[in-house]
Amino acid sequence: MIYLNPSADRTPLIGRPTWPQLHAALRESEALAAGGHHTAALVSAWAALEALARLASSGSDAGPSSASPLQAIQALAADGFVESEVADRLRGLARLRDAVVHGDLSVDVTAGQVGMLVRDLRTIASDMEAVI
Repeated sequence: MIYLNPSADRTPLIGRPTWPQLHAALRESEALAAGGHHTAALVSAWAALEALARLASSGSDAGPSSASPLQAIQALAADGFVESEVADRLRGLARLRDAVVHGDLSVDVTAGQVGMLVRDLRTIASDMEAVI
């Protein structure tokens, strides 16, 4: 049996997020962190970051789901929603996110890291919501 990668034309499309969905995702991340589930909270918050990036750079209703974590940060920065200092923090957290989602079970995600990520995302969302 031979397995092939799916063709690029089958890349799933993800719809444009709504503001209520984004706020709900951030609340979910906070709830996970409050329950001590920091790794799950990080992944959930990162999903919100990628949704924000899609919203910021969305010229259409849906876009491909294949943007890398660093591309998501870059999209937000390019559109003026992330300052340099925040972008640097997010890049550091992107490395942590990559380790977690790719199965590095030795990684310790802290409440502080998740809290900082959610605070940054709330600021980005607030700035975006004012203009989008």
